[in-house]
Amino acid sequence: MVNRKWDTSLLEDILSALNTQLPLSPDGGMVEYRKSLLLSFFFKFYLKVVNELKSSGTVSGSIEYPSSYASANEPIVRNAMEATQFYPDVPEGQATNDLVGRAVMNESGYKLVTGEAVYCDDIASEPGELHFAFVTSTKAHAKIININPKEALALKGVHAFVGAEDVPGLNNFGVYDETISDEEIFASDKVIHVGQPIGGIIAESFGLARQAAKMVKVEYKELGHILTIQEAIDNESFLHPFMYLENGDVEHELLQSSDKVIEGEVYIGGQSHFYMETQTCVVRPREEDELTITASTQDLLGAQMLVAQALGVPANKITCKVRRVGGAFGGKIFRTRGIIAACAVAANKVWRPVRLVLARGEDMQIVGARHPVTAKYRVGVTRTGHLKALDADIFVNAGCTTDCSHVVAGHIMSQLHNAYRIPVHRASIKLCKTNIPSSTAYRGFGTPQGQMIIETIIDHVSKSCELAPEYIREINLYKENDVDNTFQGLPDIENLRRCWQECILKSDYEKRKMQVDNFNRNSRWKKRGIAVVPQKGQIGLPCGYLNQGAALVHIYKDGSVLLTHGGIEMGQGLYTKTVQVASRVFQISPNLIHINQTSTDKVPNGTRTVASSGTELYGHAVKNACEMLMKRLKPFIDDNPKGSWEDWVCRRFQ
Repeated sequence: MVNRKWDTSLLEDILSALNTQLPLSPDGGMVEYRKSLLLSFFFKFYLKVVNELKSSGTVSGSIEYPSSYASANEPIVRNAMEATQFYPDVPEGQATNDLVGRAVMNESGYKLVTGEAVYCDDIASEPGELHFAFVTSTKAHAKIININPKEALALKGVHAFVGAEDVPGLNNFGVYDETISDEEIFASDKVIHVGQPIGGIIAESFGLARQAAKMVKVEYKELGHILTIQEAIDNESFLHPFMYLENGDVEHELLQSSDKVIEGEVYIGGQSHFYMETQTCVVRPREEDELTITASTQDLLGAQMLVAQALGVPANKITCKVRRVGGAFGGKIFRTRGIIAACAVAANKVWRPVRLVLARGEDMQIVGARHPVTAKYRVGVTRTGHLKALDADIFVNAGCTTDCSHVVAGHIMSQLHNAYRIPVHRASIKLCKTNIPSSTAYRGFGTPQGQMIIETIIDHVSKSCELAPEYIREINLYKENDVDNTFQGLPDIENLRRCWQECILKSDYEKRKMQVDNFNRNSRWKKRGIAVVPQKGQIGLPCGYLNQGAALVHIYKDGSVLLTHGGIEMGQGLYTKTVQVASRVFQISPNLIHINQTSTDKVPNGTRTVASSGTELYGHAVKNACEMLMKRLKPFIDDNPKGSWEDWVCRRFQ
C-alpha cells in the first residue's frame, strides 16, 4: 500500500485486506462485530484524511465521496442531560422522623461512596488462611481419563488438590428442583461444558493457587458436543417436560378470520453476568465441627443446605452470612451454591480458613448466562392491525443442566403476550440441552425474552400493515374484563392505558419522533431511534412457599433497636427500606435503629432475595415483628402517654 494514491481504490484494497488478512482472536467473543468496528474505524480515518488533504490544498477536488458520507466524521453533539425527580408529598401531619415516603439516602451511602463499605473479599484474613482456585474443564464434553496434580503439588506453598473424592457427603445436587440432581460440585466422571470445575488447588496466596491450578494435568477422551439451539433440535437433545398452552382454534383463526398471516423468526442471544463483585466466599472452620461462611450470594439458605449435604453434617453446624452483595442480578442464586460448597469442601479437607475469589473470565465461564431463545411465529392480523391469532414455537438453550430453566420457560410463556390481547393463541416451549454452561437466572427471569418475541412481532405487523408501531401497540392493549394468555384476570388493567397515555404526553413523544425522523433523513451513518413500549410484568415466584419472609427485631433497655431479616442487600436499598418500616411502626427516629448483616443463625430458612419481592416480603416481616412488640409495650404507653420511648421500654423490661 506504500506510495499508493489516496483514493477509493486504496480504500477498497485496505478494507479487503483488513477483512481477509487480519484474523481476530475469538477471546472476548463478538468477532464479526469487532471486525466491522475495525473496518469502520479505518473508513472514518480515510474520510478524515481526504478532508484534511482538501483543506490544505494538497490535492484537488478529484477525490470525491457522496455528501451523505460526511456525517461519518461529524461528532455527535449531546446536550447536557437534565432531569427532575418527583417525590410524592407525604400526608400532612406525618411525623418528621417518619421516613416512609420521604427521599432518604441509602443507609450505607457514605460508606459506599468513600470505599469504606466492606464486601466479602474486603474481610480481613484470619491467621492461617489459605486460598482456593479452580481447575476447570477445557473441553465441552469429554470423559475424564486421569487427573494429575503432581506438578502443582510440588510448588512450595501449595497445600492440597481437592476433587470429587474429597467430598465427604453428596457430590451431586439439584438447584431449583432438588429432586433433579444433575449438577456436581466437582466433575467426577465426565465434563459437560468448558469451565466446569473438576477440582481445585489450596495454596498460601491467590496468585500461587491460580498458578498451580493451571499446572494440573487432565487427560480427556472427547465426546460429541452440542452448542447451539439448532444443533439441539437436529439431535433431539431436550430437557423434559415440554410446555404447551393453547386457547381456541388457531388454524381456523389464522386461515379463515385473519386478513393476513405474517410469519417470522426471532433469535435472542444470551447475556453473560457482569456484576461488579465476582463470585466470592470465605469459609472458616470453628469449634464443634462448625463452619462459618461469608459469601456473596442472594440465597444463604440454598448455600447452607448444599454445604451441609456435601459435608454430611446437619445444617445447624453451617452458618452463612453476608452484609452486602456487589451486584447479583440472578447470577448469585443457583450457580453460587456449587462454588460455595466447593470452597467449603476445601476448608473441610485442610480444616483451615479458605478464601475463593473468581477472576472475571473464570466467573463468566462457570456461572452461565441469560437463556438464549429462538422463536418461530405465525400471527394473524386484520388490515387495521388488530391481532387475531398467534402460533409460536419457542426453543430455549438451557445449557448443560436443568438449573431453573423450566421456571424461566414458564415466565417466557406468561409474558409472551406482554400487554396485548390476542384472543386465539397457541405456544410451545422446548428446553434444549447443550454443552454450554447451564443457563441460569438473570434480571427479568424470562420476561425480557417473552416480551422481545411479542414486540418483534408487533414491529413485523407494523411494517407489513404500513401502520405506526405505537398505533399497533395502543389498539391491542388489554381492556377492562380481559384475561391474559394464562387466563388470569386483570382487575386494574385500566391503569395500563392511563400510563400509556401519560407517557406519550409527558415525553412529548410525537415531537421527539419527528426530530428523530429528521435526523435520520440527513445522516447516512449515525441513526437515532425512539419507541414507546408498554409492559405487563409480575413480581414474586410461582411457588407459594418461596413468597415468605422472616425478621428478628430486638429492643434493648436503652431504647435502641437491632433489626435483622432474611433479605439480601444488593444495592437495591432493602436495608434502608426495612429501617424506614421499623421507624414508622415504633414511631421513633431511625437513628435509634441499627440493621445487622443477614445470617442464617439469626433468621433461619430465609428465602432467596429475587423477583423484585425483597421489600414486599421482608418489609412486611419487619412490620409484623414490630407490631408484635408494640402490642407488648401498649399497656405501658397507655399508663404513661406523655412518657418517652426509652421510658416505655425500660418500664416493660422491669
